Amino acid sequence: MEDKCPFSVMHNTQNRLLSKSRFHIIEDLLTVYIAFFAVFTYNYIEMFCININQGGSSMQESKSKKFIKTSIKPIVVGVIAALLGIVDSLVAPLFVAGANFIWVAFVNWTAFFGASINERLRAIAGYVIGILSAIAIVKLGNWVGAILAILIVNTVVVYFEHAKKLFIDSIPGIFIGIALTFSGAGVGLSVDSPTLWGIIIVYGIFGLLCGIGTNYFSKKLSSILEKRNK
Repeated sequence: MEDKCPFSVMHNTQNRLLSKSRFHIIEDLLTVYIAFFAVFTYNYIEMFCININQGGSSMQESKSKKFIKTSIKPIVVGVIAALLGIVDSLVAPLFVAGANFIWVAFVNWTAFFGASINERLRAIAGYVIGILSAIAIVKLGNWVGAILAILIVNTVVVYFEHAKKLFIDSIPGIFIGIALTFSGAGVGLSVDSPTLWGIIIVYGIFGLLCGIGTNYFSKKLSSILEKRNK
């Protein structure tokens, strides 16, 4: 049967891997990834400590500290991304059989990378406004034409930037919501499909949680390593 889902060029490969032994392959790859970087980082820290004990130069110490510090976030991002892939393989089929929506989470994770928790919470309201805005563009377009509808709706939503007290001022969240709603055509979902709304909001939240996890665990691990190096 021909695959009708154009959302991801990767999901066929992912499904074949999962069919072999559920999540064992992904789990093994994730375990190897974590073990490799854990051992690598530990060895580097050990070398750093030896250099200090043996009177290593300040330049060596500086390079070691910089390497360790800059390696933490990439490792955290890699682990969280792998976990997100496992979550997607469980959740996506609940929305559309044979689909893969991890990219929706990545869009939101990237758009709010480094943002505060407050900004992320406001983004959720932005997704909802974006969905409604996309619906408005389609409905209004039936009356006045698509171009004029786009002009009117996009002009209006930017005014939400000044509605900070109402918690609906996330312009990035709004436009992500609009874009993702129209992208639903890729799996045959109309802009007024509850399934599409669920995908946008659920995976949008996944992306925001990934960002929160990135910030939290990066800072936590950095703090632990700094204390160990004192």
